[in-house]
Amino acid sequence: MRSIISRNHEKAAGKLWNESKESEFIQDQAHWRGIGRWENDENWINIGKSRQEMYQKLEQILPFKPNKNTMVEWGPGGGSNILAFSNEFKEIVGVDISSETLKQCINQVKSIENFKFIPELIEADQPELIRENYIGYFDFFLSTAVYQHFPSKQYAKKINQIAYDLLKDNGTAIIQIRYDDNNWRYHSKLFGYRKKFIAFTSFGISEFNKNLEKIGFVVESIILKSNTNYAYFLLRK
Repeated sequence: MRSIISRNHEKAAGKLWNESKESEFIQDQAHWRGIGRWENDENWINIGKSRQEMYQKLEQILPFKPNKNTMVEWGPGGGSNILAFSNEFKEIVGVDISSETLKQCINQVKSIENFKFIPELIEADQPELIRENYIGYFDFFLSTAVYQHFPSKQYAKKINQIAYDLLKDNGTAIIQIRYDDNNWRYHSKLFGYRKKFIAFTSFGISEFNKNLEKIGFVVESIILKSNTNYAYFLLRK
């Protein structure tokens, strides 16, 4: 059962990310094209390109050729990943807690022919409801630059389980976390979501790996980016 503190953080997360309509700071954090760090269009496009390259690495180490029909991105932000993967998958579902952010995704891919993008708006404190329509539906699950903003470790573990449930058998996934290497900046936080949301939740590498394996994922590879304390887990179901 979730604690009152956890529920409060979930509500705080929902409120904060829905401020993207007015706040350029939140727009920048959500990777909106042309805003803040993403005024340089090449930087914005490279977000998606780098994730696509990582997916290609996953393809190379898999013991089978993955299907590439349906994809879901959890927390798609301004849509750079969706734009990049639109030439690989026929249909992509974007799951987010901000309607304004989902509108950004729609704008990025609306002119692409023979491609279907489905925005799915969820409540921050009820992510499990997405399973109602998509159990075992997707070939690929992607979530990057999102888990560090989650309101708790328990919430992140819940999303891991949801990711597993959404995937078909032999489905694949890339999940990125901020890893805790005893640097005080990246310890998981317990209070003050609004002030600390940029690096609120982190895991030890082994800790997160064990949770994924407990759920049933096969961890094919882990890629570490020490300059940002990012860990990318390349997975299959």
